[in-house]
Amino acid sequence: MVKAQDNTNYLKEILEKNNISQTDMANKIGQSRINFNKIVNNNRKLDVETARKIGSIINRSWFELFEPIDMEINVHGEVHMNYDIKLYNYIDDEPMTVRLETYLTNKEDILCFIGRETQGLYLADKKYKCEYPSESTFMRNRQTANGMYYTKLKDGKFIIACQHDTVFFPMGFYKTVANGKKNTPGTDVSLNKKDVEYVIPLCRVDFDYEWVAGDWSKKLNTVK
Repeated sequence: MVKAQDNTNYLKEILEKNNISQTDMANKIGQSRINFNKIVNNNRKLDVETARKIGSIINRSWFELFEPIDMEINVHGEVHMNYDIKLYNYIDDEPMTVRLETYLTNKEDILCFIGRETQGLYLADKKYKCEYPSESTFMRNRQTANGMYYTKLKDGKFIIACQHDTVFFPMGFYKTVANGKKNTPGTDVSLNKKDVEYVIPLCRVDFDYEWVAGDWSKKLNTVK
């Protein structure tokens, strides 16, 4: 269970972001304007019950009101159209930062990649790193191994691979299948343990982010 550690809250920023006045929010949750102003200015503790009421109005989890929202994270690389991954070296590459419209409990463990084709973000949490999909505790707890993985191959290459039922294969496989052929991965493209150094489960964010630093348009115009 998440607990508020002190009196600090981020109501002022949240109200501004959602274009809601203190008076309007106080009315919605049944608080007096004076009392609610004290909470907003951290002169009175925001209790969990009040946080739940506010969260239901702005479509946020209650505990997000006690943490900085819209987390900023660095972009660590890009996903090419064949699902190969290029890692950035910020000695040579311009630093890129995005602001996610969500709350991340451990953003220091998150790897973030931008897709060149769709400009969606691919996020990988390093604490779920494992040797092979079937050995992932995270996936066993979900009772499925299906899904995308940030994958480092033993030849040093980084790719996105996919687990589907009992087959683990490069996502780029679908890009190379000739038109009209059955695009079901077979043993000729499957990745085995001997091919893989490690994997990390991926999730994808398509819309809820914005650029903070770095000129992504320049990278898009660079032929890869």
